[in-house]
Amino acid sequence: AGDRGALDAGCLPTLLPGGRPVADPVARQQVSDAWNAAELPTAPGRDTTAILAAAGHGDLDALLIGGLEPADLPDPEPVVIGTLEEWHARDIEAAGQPLDGVLIAAAGDEVVGVSRVVVQERGRVVGHLITGVRRDWRGRGVALALKRAAIGWAIDRGAEWMSAENAVHNEPMRAINAALGFQPGADFVELRGPAV
Repeated sequence: AGDRGALDAGCLPTLLPGGRPVADPVARQQVSDAWNAAELPTAPGRDTTAILAAAGHGDLDALLIGGLEPADLPDPEPVVIGTLEEWHARDIEAAGQPLDGVLIAAAGDEVVGVSRVVVQERGRVVGHLITGVRRDWRGRGVALALKRAAIGWAIDRGAEWMSAENAVHNEPMRAINAALGFQPGADFVELRGPAV
């Protein structure tokens, strides 16, 4: 189950069951044959935001929610990064933030992107925790530049390799990681229990 199960079931708007692309006519025919379906969609379906909007407008006959992690939902009021000083006070000086390395991309005094890296396994591994780019700066090479800077940061510290995690639906960052030679590793199971 989990992310892999969602891909196999075709739960992403651009995928058919089996994780095949909805835009690929060969994949549509193969899935149609396997499922004995007369026709399959030719265009992507709704993403989470569109599903919730449709549900709010009464445009859906049914909505099944299971295994939902509220933190994965789009924020209706996204965080405003602010000036470099505001960002630093909130994200760097705040307690509990990993501070091994924080790389920023700035345009003037405005932060437009950020990457966090943390040294793991006694310096052998650098974990790339996050790359975030302001929405109005996406698609302009900022994430790629930050990822390359993070790799350089790891090399400068003698790390043997880097690790990174991506949400399944974050296709732009997954593409950047793949282009830079990152490969999927073994899946893991996150377990949660009572804090008693």
